[in-house]
Amino acid sequence: MTSSHLQPANPGGWGVDTAPDMRTASALIGACAERCAPCQQTLAAKLLDEDPIVLSLHPQYASAILNGDKTVELRRQRVAVPAGTPVIIYATSPVMALTGTARLTAVDSAPPAQLWRRHKAACGLSKAEYTRYMDGATQASALLLDHPRPLSSTVPLAHLRATSAFHPPQSYRYLTQEALRELVSGHEAAGELLDRLAMPRTAGHTHRSASPQPARAYPARASDSMRSAVLLTAGPW
Repeated sequence: MTSSHLQPANPGGWGVDTAPDMRTASALIGACAERCAPCQQTLAAKLLDEDPIVLSLHPQYASAILNGDKTVELRRQRVAVPAGTPVIIYATSPVMALTGTARLTAVDSAPPAQLWRRHKAACGLSKAEYTRYMDGATQASALLLDHPRPLSSTVPLAHLRATSAFHPPQSYRYLTQEALRELVSGHEAAGELLDRLAMPRTAGHTHRSASPQPARAYPARASDSMRSAVLLTAGPW
């Protein structure tokens, strides 16, 4: 794909009313990053470090990750998040709270059948549960996690919404350090959570899943506008 493929038929007609929507733009960006190594390198050069992702999980899976029993989380689409990204775990209803943290060691994207063979021992699902969840998916991602640590006191959704219109993600979302600081301000676990996310990335993570695969060469964190576009290509599940 070259720049000529992305030119509008009528360049002079791209006004406010005719500009492509963000989903279309994000699809183009995702296609470029997927197929073009120089594009990946260019995006990677624009990165800032250490903004975490908030990962939404059903309470039983959140607990299993924080207990160390589950070390792979699954998504029914490709996930473009780099190894070393801090992860904040949000447990969905009925808990509805931030419950702990972890680190992403790699993302393995492949057809569901391949992911099952590689990660069935660590994903916390039976084969029947896995098949039901992946029904209809052609590509999926296994998020390999380590360093799970529960918070000494969970941060409830009511507190997160006290200072901002926080909406838990359906799948995952980036959250800046500044936004997180505002969301947890005044909660007894605020210092604990922020201190953990300040932990530097470490090289050479190890992982307990069967045959872990290297992460794809996606950018860690582009500028806000670029990051939003890339995340839109992942979509909710």
